[in-house]
Amino acid sequence: MSRSHWSRRGTTNMFWATADGLELMAPDGPTKDFLKAVDVFGGELTCCRLGHPNGSRCDKEELMLPMLGLYQDILSKADTTTVKPIFDAIFDVVDDIYPRTFEYVDEHGVTSTKPLFGDLIQAVNEATPMAMQRRVARRRSTLHRMGSSLAEAPPSAELPSIGVPLKRLAASDLVHGSETKETDI
Repeated sequence: MSRSHWSRRGTTNMFWATADGLELMAPDGPTKDFLKAVDVFGGELTCCRLGHPNGSRCDKEELMLPMLGLYQDILSKADTTTVKPIFDAIFDVVDDIYPRTFEYVDEHGVTSTKPLFGDLIQAVNEATPMAMQRRVARRRSTLHRMGSSLAEAPPSAELPSIGVPLKRLAASDLVHGSETKETDI
C-alpha cells in the first residue's frame, strides 16, 4: 500500500486484495483496520525478524525521513476535503504511528532503545502555519464538548514547544545520534 497516496489523496480509490478480489479499503474514511495497516513502525520488518545481522541498521531508521515527509504533507493539507479525514484519524494516535523510539534487537537477542522520530514530530508541528494550530485548538474544543480526557491535556499536548528557535535542516543533515547542521531561518 502506498502511504504517499493516502497522505496526498485521501482514502478514495485505495483497495485491499482479498480472496474475492479488490475491495475498497476505507469507503467511509479511515477505520481502525486502516490505521493498523498504515502503522509501518508497529510491525516487525524483515531486518527485525532476522535480528539485524552484523549490527545492520534497522529499516525503521531508513524509513523515518520519508515518513516524516508524509506526516508534514498530511499537516499541510489537513484542511482539504480529501486529507481532513486522514488528519482526524491519526490525530489521537500520532505518537503510535510516528514513535519517538523503537526497540532494536540484535542478532544475539540484546535489546536496546534507539531514537526514531524523537522530537521531530514536535518540530514539524511547530513549523505548521498558524491556521493548523487554530485547527488543533478547534479539535480540542470539540473533544472537550464530547467529554474526552484529551481536551484536559495541557495546551502543549499536541503542539509542544521544543524551546529553541526554528532552524532550517537539510534532510542530509538529519542523522540520529549525531549533531545536525543548522542555519537560522
